[in-house]
Amino acid sequence: MQRWFKRNSLQLTLVLSPLLAASSFAGGDSLTLQTPSSSSASSASTTPQITATQARPSYYQLTPFKAYYQAQFDLGVNISGEAVRELKALPNGQWLLSMQANAMMANIEESSRFEILQQQLRPIEYRYYRKTFTKSKQSKQLFNWSDGTATHTAKGPSTTLLLDNKTHDNVSYQIQLWQDLKAGLSEMRYSLADGDHLKALEFDRIGEERINTPAGSFETLKVVRDRGEHSTRKTTLWFAKNLDHVLVKLHQTETDGKQYTLLLARLETP
Repeated sequence: MQRWFKRNSLQLTLVLSPLLAASSFAGGDSLTLQTPSSSSASSASTTPQITATQARPSYYQLTPFKAYYQAQFDLGVNISGEAVRELKALPNGQWLLSMQANAMMANIEESSRFEILQQQLRPIEYRYYRKTFTKSKQSKQLFNWSDGTATHTAKGPSTTLLLDNKTHDNVSYQIQLWQDLKAGLSEMRYSLADGDHLKALEFDRIGEERINTPAGSFETLKVVRDRGEHSTRKTTLWFAKNLDHVLVKLHQTETDGKQYTLLLARLETP
């Protein structure tokens, strides 16, 4: 039994990390969650298709928030967990987007401190922490935009990575994803500093759908992560249209058929 818990707790940490990195919990303009009118029905998106090659939004309107999520994991037996995401405005004008997820004996914490400079989002510091039973892993990435580099520190020697002008970390891109959805983009492509290399992250908006959650029923924009046509791993996200595109559901199917779901339970805003 102890071996089963250790094996599945490790698997949970490996799943929680991409679940956190796959989603976007940004914004929120309501103190209470209100269920849309029952007369609203799901329909195909009628928003004009805008590709990522067209202009991105030229402004950032961020609202501090704290979102609570229920997590369900199918590992042969159903396991429940929880996740929390919070966006804070810092006294120095910077922002902090943090997240934490727990299930069984597994815990993941991840955060990005960033700034909005001349209508451009720039990450400053990214932190990651993972713990399973008595084992833990942590890393940090510092961005130096004056010389265009990012320094990654984990176990072992630090590594330095050359950046392009619009590089994000594994958390800060989520703010840009929210902005791009708000602007009506249907294809979102991002460059991420991941340790000692840059990687591409792609999302496609595929339509609209009504979604039921513990927080209520919402009309949503449906988005999938594009991993290529031959990938059997699938991540789907639903963003509430009437909550400034807050993520209300995330569903992921692994290559082995196991499934994981996050559902919005409660949202707090100032």
